[in-house]
Order: sequence, then structure tokens, then C-alpha cells
Amino acid sequence: MSSKSQIFLIGQSEAPKPILQEANKPSAFDISSVAAIITAFAAIGTFIVTWRQLGKVAKSLDLQADAIKSTAESLNLQRLSTQATVILDCSKHYDNIVSAILEYKENGQIELWWYRLWDLYTKEFFFFKNGLINKEIYEVWMIELAFRYEERPFGFNDMDKLRESHKKYLDSRISPTHHEINVFFADIYAISKSHSFGENASDKVAITKEVNSLINRN
Repeated sequence: MSSKSQIFLIGQSEAPKPILQEANKPSAFDISSVAAIITAFAAIGTFIVTWRQLGKVAKSLDLQADAIKSTAESLNLQRLSTQATVILDCSKHYDNIVSAILEYKENGQIELWWYRLWDLYTKEFFFFKNGLINKEIYEVWMIELAFRYEERPFGFNDMDKLRESHKKYLDSRISPTHHEINVFFADIYAISKSHSFGENASDKVAITKEVNSLINRN
């Protein structure tokens, strides 16, 4: 065999080996590309899951908000209904007490009549403080009281003036722990007295404004 043939055979049998080895070996570029693609798909999957979870959370929050709104509306309606019941009940009791004054006088029970009257005013005060009588209605009642605080019931000269009787009741019946009610009605009387108990139109306007301010502070 000639040297040329040997060279040719050697070239055929040995030269391709490195080429085949290099072709079968994955390159660094191919591995990093595949890893990047896998990572990207994983990130997309995580994003989709997270987005769906966020959607469920948002839907849950919407349902909770609707439930809270519905409950608030229900409670508001219940509160208004309760206020209406309390106001009507207080008005009914007041009418019954006032209309019975002659009966109590004839039976020598005028002190009991006073007690029933001021006991109602006390209950109304605490109803107001606890939101069972709305501000507008209670303000009207207190303005009326301020106008009449220096009067005697139905002009009966043998009876105390309203403020005199009320103060006796508060001093004897109200616990010191409820000092605020004494202060409140003392303020009503002071407002009334400072404006001549509403003898003229300007005094009535001044009393109305000051009682409104007092109610708002309470």
C-alpha cells in the first residue's frame, strides 16, 4: 500500500471522529436557552395562577362589600323604625300625662303627676343620648320646654313653675352618676332665662339657635 493510500485511509478512519464528538455534545448556548424557556413558562404559569387567585380574592371582596352594604342598609332601616316607635311612644305618653292633670289634682296626687312628667323627660334624654330619638325631634321638644320653663302647668297658680318642679325631681331622683342630665337641663334653663323665656320673637329666635347648639354638643 502506497503512502498516499495510507494517508487517505487514515483520513477516512480518524479525521471524522472529532467532528462526530462535537456534533453529539450539547453546546452551552443550547442548555441556557432551554433553561430560559423553562423558566419563562414557569413564570407564565405562576402569573396565571396568581392572576386567577387575585380574581377570586377580588370577587370575594366584592361579595363581602355587597354583604356589608346590605347589612348597613338593613340596620339603618331597623334604626329608623326603632326611632319612629320610640318617638310615637313618647308622644303618646306625654299626651296621656298632660291630659290627666285635672284627675291627679282632684285626687290630691299632683306630686305623682309631676313625677310621671319628669320621668318621661328623663327617659327621652337617655333615648336621645343613645340614638333612639333623632336630633331634630329632640331639639323641637327642648325648644318647647325652654319656652315654657318659667310657666305653671295650664296656668294653675297653686302649682310650681316647670323649672322649680323639674329641679326638685332632678335633685331627689337622679343619681350623681348621671350628672350630665342635671347639667343639660340647667343649660336649657339658663338659655331660656337669658332670653326672657321667649317673650318676643327675637328672644324665641335666640333660644332656638342656642338650644340647637346645645343639642349638637350633646
